[in-house]
Amino acid sequence: MLKKAARAAQIDEMADLVMRAHKAKQPCPRLSEQNPRFDLRTAYQVQKAYVERRLADGQIGGFKAGLTSKAAQQHYGFHEPVAGVLYASGRLEGSPIIDHSQFGYLILDQEIGFELGVRITEPLKDVKALKASVRSIRPMFEVADAGSAEDFEVVRMLDVVAENCGSAQYIAGAPKAPGEVDLSRVLVTTTRDGEQVNWWEGKYPDVDQWAGALWLANVTISHGWEIEPGHILMTGALGTFLGVSGKYRGEFGGLGMIEFEIR
Repeated sequence: MLKKAARAAQIDEMADLVMRAHKAKQPCPRLSEQNPRFDLRTAYQVQKAYVERRLADGQIGGFKAGLTSKAAQQHYGFHEPVAGVLYASGRLEGSPIIDHSQFGYLILDQEIGFELGVRITEPLKDVKALKASVRSIRPMFEVADAGSAEDFEVVRMLDVVAENCGSAQYIAGAPKAPGEVDLSRVLVTTTRDGEQVNWWEGKYPDVDQWAGALWLANVTISHGWEIEPGHILMTGALGTFLGVSGKYRGEFGGLGMIEFEIR
């Protein structure tokens, strides 16, 4: 019992450090360097405690996956995807204007989002069960904050997980019924001021959007969260690029398009 209490106190202390860094608009502390036993389980425990502090005056908008391709996992020395929480306060729609000054290091991800129509409190058995729970699919952009250019170059993924995977804002495009889109054939591209900055067409054959959404739903439940109607499961980057000033247009094939501006 004492050991369990001591661990809980340690998790709370680390979550407080992350929260203080967030309020001060400073990079996440390198918890993995300060704690030799800091593993992925610990990182998720810190993430949950930190996010609960952030949600004291807010709500959850959904959940996000990262490192969803084998290539991305190998780059960061990982063997599985990672997950984080989307803040409802960070949701943008329409053609928003994003204030670059509010970010330490702004990174854009072009993604697919699965909007849930039912409450999920237990792990889902298979993709069929997930499909029965999804009411729409949306084109998405994650507008993430990587902290600083230096941190992004020497990123320690365990610290990123603890800090909630850079979660800041996200743009939700118009919904489509799941049966209207073949996700295995979606070509995604982005232009900035008319110049192409992203192109993705099944670049990673190991990336299955529905399987990724199932993994995200079940890992979310395993971390002690519940998925509510309206929550979005964002299944990982189909291209990542630096968010600099300009006018952006993201094309998602049959899913539609999203336009926004960064100033």
